[in-house]
Amino acid sequence: MDGIIKITGFATLLFFSVQACASLVLQGTRIIFPSDKKAVGIQLTNYSEQATLTQSWVDEGNLDSTPETTNAPFIVTPPRY
Repeated sequence: MDGIIKITGFATLLFFSVQACASLVLQGTRIIFPSDKKAVGIQLTNYSEQATLTQSWVDEGNLDSTPETTNAPFIVTPPRY
């Protein structure tokens, strides 16, 4: 009986799973900043036919960090708001 409940629960999760489609895609998830460079670029592509609103910031890895409280020595330019 326990196996039937597990199989039914798993099948239900598969039935209700949702597909996510991103319209805004970054070139990568991490940016390596060489010490001899003054700037590093990353490509941001909007695959949607509609304009997309985004917010970008650099932080030190603190999960509670916000754009107002971050103390990272880098900035995002031009701003993407």
